[in-house]
Amino acid sequence: MSGAGFAYGPRMARLALCALPLLLLSVAACGGEGEDTASAVGNAEDAASFFRDDKIYVVRITGWDGSKMTPQALQDETTVAGATLRILETRPTSERHCPDGEGTQVYETKLFSLRTSGNFTKGTPKSSYKVKITEGDSKKRFLGMKDLNLKSMWNDVSQIELGPADESPSGFETGDAATSFPVPTADTFEALHVWSLSSSAASKAPDISDLAVSPTGELHLLSDEGRLIALVESNLGPTEDHAKLTRTWKLPKKAKHPEGLVFLPDETPVIAIDSTSKKKNGFVLAPLD
Repeated sequence: MSGAGFAYGPRMARLALCALPLLLLSVAACGGEGEDTASAVGNAEDAASFFRDDKIYVVRITGWDGSKMTPQALQDETTVAGATLRILETRPTSERHCPDGEGTQVYETKLFSLRTSGNFTKGTPKSSYKVKITEGDSKKRFLGMKDLNLKSMWNDVSQIELGPADESPSGFETGDAATSFPVPTADTFEALHVWSLSSSAASKAPDISDLAVSPTGELHLLSDEGRLIALVESNLGPTEDHAKLTRTWKLPKKAKHPEGLVFLPDETPVIAIDSTSKKKNGFVLAPLD
């Protein structure tokens, strides 16, 4: 492949949150709830106990103006007098699609603004949102934070070729990435072509955490949700829309939250895991047979 960089999706396929481990947004136009003053109820001050894999949270906004709920109306920071933002800890085992109203409230405030955000999701019916807490006293903000980023999830597992806007997609063939190629000097790169995983491949790899090319030039993907490494078909043509997986290797149970993949010169795969620990955050696996 020459003249274009090769990067990977999924286009927001994983729920990526800058502020919260897992968070659902519910906006309701329920009418005002009193004076526009700040209040902090049950503010979660212990970040270590809050940021845990076994917890799930719901953001609930009430008293919002129904005419200001569309993506177009929320392109810029918007406030509504009397609206209230609440964050509740809910049950991870809940069977409700959106467990709104369950659980314990950990934060509440009336001093906030709301706008849409996101690369692929902004301006769509499934936008991401950015909440700015305008309370001046950091002790009355949620964990002291000024912003909460609520990221939408588009479950479209894809591989994307990026390059300058005036270039044509090159696709990928086994061996392409085993040799160097000129890096474009353009300031802006755009998606030149997208290869979504075929339905059978996506059932095995519901997400793509990373892409890596082995020393022999073969393209592999790492899937956290699928708990595997997979070999992608040898050729991704610029006129094709889907990619198939030709082989898969299951990851060991101890390799939790795998997010990075590289290959050593002898074909040995190395997995990096998403962990705050400075130790035991990677696995050296046996060479793929």
